[in-house]
Amino acid sequence: MRLKRIELAGFKSFVDPTRIELGEGITAIVGPNGCGKSNIIDALRWVLGEHSARHLRGGVMDDLIFQGSDTRPPVSVCDVELTFTVEQGALAPPYHELEEISVRRRMVREGGSDAFINGKMVRLKDIIDLFLDTGISTRAYAIVEQGSIARMVTARPEERRVIFEEAAGVMKYRTRRREAERRMKDTRQNLDRVLDLLEEVRAQCRSLKQQASRAERFRSMQDEMAHLQSLALALRYAALQENSAGIEQQLSRARHDEAEAVGRLSGCERVSIEARAQVQLFDEQAQEIQQQLRVAEQQRADLQQQAERMAGERRLLSERQHALEARIEEGNAHIRRVTGDLEQAQAALDLQDDTLLQAERTEAATAVQNALQGYRQQSAERDRLLAEYERLKHDREQIEQRREQAAAAMQRLAQRQEQLDEQLKQTQHQQRSVSHRLSESEQLLNTALQTQAESRDVLALATEELECCRQAREQAACSLAEAEALLRERTGLVLELAARTRSQDVPDALRDTLKGQGAVWMDEALHVPEGLEAAVAAALRGRSADALVPADHDRDQWPSLIEQASAAPVAIFVADRQRSPLTTTPDGGRLLADAIGLSADDPLRAVFSPVFLVERIEQAVGSGVACVSRDGWRYEPEGWLVPPVGNRTARRMAMKRQLTEQQQLQDAAGQALAVVRASFAQAEARLARQQQQWQQAHLDKSSGDSGAQTAAATVAQLQVELTAQDQRLQRLLVDLDDVTKQQRHWQQQFEQAQDIDDGKLNRAKAALDERHTQMQICEQGLNQARSLLAASEQSLALFVQATDNLRQQLQRLLDERERLLAQRESDTDRLARVALELLQANRHSDLDAQIDAAAGRVEQAHIAMNHVRQQGHEQQQHAHAAEQAERHARDLRQQRAMACQRIELALAQDVTRLQELESEIKQRCRQTAAALLAAVDIAGADAEVVMTRSRDLGERLARFGPVNLLAIGEFEQAGERERFLAGQAADLDASLSTLNDTIVRIDRTTRQRFREVFDQTNAIFQQTFPQLFGGGRAQLRLDSDDVLTAGVEVIAQPPGKCLQDIGLLSGGEKALTAVALVFAIFRIKPAPFCVLDEVDAPLDDANVGRFCDMIRDLADRVQFMAITHNKITMQKADRLVGVSMPEPGVSRMIAVEMEREPG
Repeated sequence: MRLKRIELAGFKSFVDPTRIELGEGITAIVGPNGCGKSNIIDALRWVLGEHSARHLRGGVMDDLIFQGSDTRPPVSVCDVELTFTVEQGALAPPYHELEEISVRRRMVREGGSDAFINGKMVRLKDIIDLFLDTGISTRAYAIVEQGSIARMVTARPEERRVIFEEAAGVMKYRTRRREAERRMKDTRQNLDRVLDLLEEVRAQCRSLKQQASRAERFRSMQDEMAHLQSLALALRYAALQENSAGIEQQLSRARHDEAEAVGRLSGCERVSIEARAQVQLFDEQAQEIQQQLRVAEQQRADLQQQAERMAGERRLLSERQHALEARIEEGNAHIRRVTGDLEQAQAALDLQDDTLLQAERTEAATAVQNALQGYRQQSAERDRLLAEYERLKHDREQIEQRREQAAAAMQRLAQRQEQLDEQLKQTQHQQRSVSHRLSESEQLLNTALQTQAESRDVLALATEELECCRQAREQAACSLAEAEALLRERTGLVLELAARTRSQDVPDALRDTLKGQGAVWMDEALHVPEGLEAAVAAALRGRSADALVPADHDRDQWPSLIEQASAAPVAIFVADRQRSPLTTTPDGGRLLADAIGLSADDPLRAVFSPVFLVERIEQAVGSGVACVSRDGWRYEPEGWLVPPVGNRTARRMAMKRQLTEQQQLQDAAGQALAVVRASFAQAEARLARQQQQWQQAHLDKSSGDSGAQTAAATVAQLQVELTAQDQRLQRLLVDLDDVTKQQRHWQQQFEQAQDIDDGKLNRAKAALDERHTQMQICEQGLNQARSLLAASEQSLALFVQATDNLRQQLQRLLDERERLLAQRESDTDRLARVALELLQANRHSDLDAQIDAAAGRVEQAHIAMNHVRQQGHEQQQHAHAAEQAERHARDLRQQRAMACQRIELALAQDVTRLQELESEIKQRCRQTAAALLAAVDIAGADAEVVMTRSRDLGERLARFGPVNLLAIGEFEQAGERERFLAGQAADLDASLSTLNDTIVRIDRTTRQRFREVFDQTNAIFQQTFPQLFGGGRAQLRLDSDDVLTAGVEVIAQPPGKCLQDIGLLSGGEKALTAVALVFAIFRIKPAPFCVLDEVDAPLDDANVGRFCDMIRDLADRVQFMAITHNKITMQKADRLVGVSMPEPGVSRMIAVEMEREPG
């Protein structure tokens, strides 16, 4: 694969369409700094899939589009296309048969970007996948950007590993591994969801199985009901068919009568039509005469308007003639005035003369030049005298400074000698003291080492005890956490059940009010054993918020009590403890109050004592007391059997029982928590005591270590101090010798310093003051000459300005006179035309005769119109009589048609009822009416008997209670869903195993390929490094044993240097090392092309030569593009591509083929 062509338009500085043709070998891209060379590299990276604006040297992606310049407006689109030549089979399908492929990317400002392969829009990921593992992706080793060559060797090992993965071709495996891990994660999540759904579906199947069996019984009753309904529908359909046949016979007779009335109406219509035709003929004649009348009147009106218009035009032309004559006279007067002003302006201009002003200016300029020359001479002489004076003054100051410096140095050296003598004595005394202290410290060190060993043994025993206490404390903490979690769980269940059992039908304020009046709320005081919820709900008739009030309640409070209970509403049960006991009981039954455990003094016993509990409601039939069964049926003494209606009440009671049980469990959990907390407190107390003991032992050990370290440090410090005292003693002796030598030197300097002559200095200052006074006089003369020159130049400028003003005024007057003459000529022509038009208007005088002729024609048209109208009126009366006869015939026909319509309506209603009944039959019976009549035997069937049986069966279905008819289908669907989910779980489990095997195979392949490429690259790197450096050695090394994650380290030793870290190399050495590494990779896995952006910038000429020689060796296998400023690199290139910026912000290209000598 080779890069054949690059085409850019609107990308950064390449605003115009630019085409770069590339060939084999080395292409050098040259040009001045900032002309846009690196923009070509950015374009390559962008097309190959780069999506980070920062890596493309921009802030946002819109920065890639040309932003405009001083001479060019910004554009809204950028487009880059790369064309590659490829070998057949080098690319993956569907591009494996192509010999050339183009990759293009286009971006619209604030509109995103599009990618294309061979002109077909694709995803950007498709382009990235196309070049994956070819070495030319956005982060691969084929594109070496400006300044990044050194970072290739100074990067972290894991960052450097990416280059080797690209060369080894394992990037696609890494992508597949990430995809497999992502899919494995998703599969695990799906498996967890499927298992949760499977558990829910299995629980649903158990519930639906019970509902389906009940629905089967209900469906059999529905089938019988459907048969009865079909029979009733068939009877109704047969009766409607007989009624429709009679109506059809009536309709036939009515249609015969209607036909006779239609024949009579046709004769009357013919007579009426002939009469209307005559009336229409007279109407047309009247309209024709009317049209002639309108034309005559229009002609008369037009002639009158034309006469009025001609009179107005004559008046207007006369007024225009007078106005033009006055305007011409006024223009002649204005021309005479302008001619006079023009002559005055020409005379004033002829009098202007600037000869005198020019002479004055020349004289002033000469004076300024002379004064300036004298000033410069005086200034030069003043500068010379000033330099001489400053030199003498500086020499005197230098001599004084040297004498003062020598005196101060001699004094300082004397003080230094005294200090050194005193320090020498002190050092000798300190040396003897340090030797004595060193012997004492060595004895203390031996004692501290013994104490340290004893404290370490005690600390080891305390540490073991502390670890045991910690383990005991952790076990107690785990038990405490479990107990607290259990208590929180129980408390949450209690709160949830309490909230669910609280009645929402009765406000809390009403509950408190009725409690204050002695009422007992059943849902609060009643505790139902398990299994009796439905029976108690049946006894309460489905209510759960009833209030019980004693029979002896104050009767004065009953009205307010009833009013408050009606607002909720709340049922009130009046408890009478004196009711007589029941004498008859059903077989196998017992009191419901005893079954639910109500004592004799319980106020709720009065509610449930009249009700008996039986196992099956059939046992209560025939007894004289109220009974309830465990499944919720209720039997009334009057004979009523009421199906279960208190499911909500039963559930509330069950939740109330669960609440009581959970409260007991909560109390037990609280007690257990208290015991665990006590154990935890004991474990913490024991741990605290042991920690104190361990801290004391550790403190003792630290104290012993500190004592030993202090003693050792003291001994070492004293040894160092003794050595330092010896060294200091030697330094003091050397310093004393140096001080003696410096004293002799400064004494010689003091004696050599001599005073300068003060008279010579005073004479130089006097000459300088005199020259300064003369210079001020010359400066005053120069300023006066300059003032005279400025005044003369100002006078000359005013003269020129006045002359220009006169010339402008003269030209303006000439233009004004020309304009007035042209206007006078134009007005004269217009006056002539107006006079001619007025003469023509006076000649039209025959309009009055034409107006009289038009009035005669209008009168004749009126007479003819009246005659035609009279004849038309007579014909209209004849037509009116014919229309009356036609209306009588139409009324008769309409009456008979309405009779037919009534019969047809009755027939249509029967047909509609038949159709509706047929639709009902199709809807209910799923067959046509004819099929139903054929299938059902209606002979001898009584409709009344059928309807009675149908009503009885409907009542039985109503008493059957709520039935989930969908339970059968839902049970089958749930079973099918259970089998489907089980299969899905098995498939997901198998998918996890497959994905895990895939990851293992990918890791094995990645290790093998990476290790092979790494070993080969390391071997070649050890060869290319000495070639580029002219010696030395280098190698690559993995920083861990795991090949999958190990980073790559670079070890380099340039010639003549020790083996050292890469970060310590110079910039050129880093660049050469990186180049050696890149070229070693290219020898193993050559990329289609390589881009080098100013890689040779930090190299000297010798290294650039070796660098170019290695590029030339690889150029047969790799296509190189090098951005460079180095002449050696340019000479080695096969072609040069120049980039220039002829206008600000816009880049241009020019290509040159380099002819190389053979060999």
